[in-house]
Amino acid sequence: MRPPDLQSARTADLLAIHDTLARYSRAVDPQELALLHEVFHADARIDNGHFNCSPADFTAMVRERHARIPKASHMINTVLVDFTGDATAFVESYCLALEWHPHGKAGPVDRIVRVRYGDEFERREGRWKVARRMVVMDHEMSLPSSQEGSTWLNSGRLMGVRGVEAPISRRRRALG
Repeated sequence: MRPPDLQSARTADLLAIHDTLARYSRAVDPQELALLHEVFHADARIDNGHFNCSPADFTAMVRERHARIPKASHMINTVLVDFTGDATAFVESYCLALEWHPHGKAGPVDRIVRVRYGDEFERREGRWKVARRMVVMDHEMSLPSSQEGSTWLNSGRLMGVRGVEAPISRRRRALG
């Protein structure tokens, strides 16, 4: 595998792959999970060791798990793309996932997880999507949360929520 020539037509492919990764966070964080069809091919496989499933099963699992997590952010960065063919690439990316769990055993908890994705991307019908994803957990940390008592967060600011009523989701719809 060799790094892509950034002066070539591969630049558009790189941008499309990066856009697909951003759409993953866009689907999961506000819980607009129907958008995951823009990330995974319908016959894709997602494997993290304790599950190996289809995008449909993954979507159902995320919907159930995240029903108890009112706020989350997946920040995907440090993306390395190695093209393995004209319409295939192996993409390694790092993700920092932050979740707020309001009902921890000892009270609200902020959970921080470092994850790496090993994605096999394929371009089909002109669209780059994940055909296979390996999810590797690098580190997890949970800390007592001060979110509920935060005067800074509760001072009239626009607050992130999940679902179609999230401020950014409403703005996107308004803009068409």
